[in-house]
Amino acid sequence: MVNKVYAPTVANAKVSSVDETHGLYHIAFTADINGQTNTPQEVYLSTDGQLFMPQTIAVADVLAQYQAQQTAAASNTAAPANTANTAANTANTANTANTAKAPTTTKTPTKTK
Repeated sequence: MVNKVYAPTVANAKVSSVDETHGLYHIAFTADINGQTNTPQEVYLSTDGQLFMPQTIAVADVLAQYQAQQTAAASNTAAPANTANTAANTANTANTANTAKAPTTTKTPTKTK
């Protein structure tokens, strides 16, 4: 099937092993792909032979990658957020200092008789 469906980029597919895992057949094979000979490949096939999956994604791997990205993002954003807060506080302190130095004038209303 692989030789027919993926020709001309894939040729000479030869099955190395078949085992059942996670309710699917895991098929390991070698093939000549784009001129590279004996390239190891793996695919999955439903046990009834109706679904062919040339690629699968392991949920545990995706979750681990997501967690690593979240951890990296949290550590990268923590420092800039603190820097921004410090800059804002410095600006507020400067504004308060400037306000305190600004002269204040108060006019007292005068009464006319």
